[in-house]
Amino acid sequence: ELHLRVSCSGSSRCSLCFGQAMTFHFSYENVPLLFSGLIINSPGEMAGAFVAVFFLAMFYEGLKIARECLLRKSQVSIRYNSMPVPGPNGTILMETHKTVG
Repeated sequence: ELHLRVSCSGSSRCSLCFGQAMTFHFSYENVPLLFSGLIINSPGEMAGAFVAVFFLAMFYEGLKIARECLLRKSQVSIRYNSMPVPGPNGTILMETHKTVG
């Protein structure tokens, strides 16, 4: 088991301790998954949890892609067109029109 303990000395005193073991283990009995109430006790439950988490991740990524597509559709392009128009006393004025398309 690997435990992380960090202690600083000098003017800045700090302490960082994790009581939980930082290791990999390959058992499938009494394994909490995502929440403390979700306990896995058999290989079938572990495989089912793997598939469920995989599809949840795929669904989440699909939602992100759909959001980006909707944001791109909602953005409209705006063009500004300038054209000369006759003004008073024979002068020429530039008139600018905004085109949404």
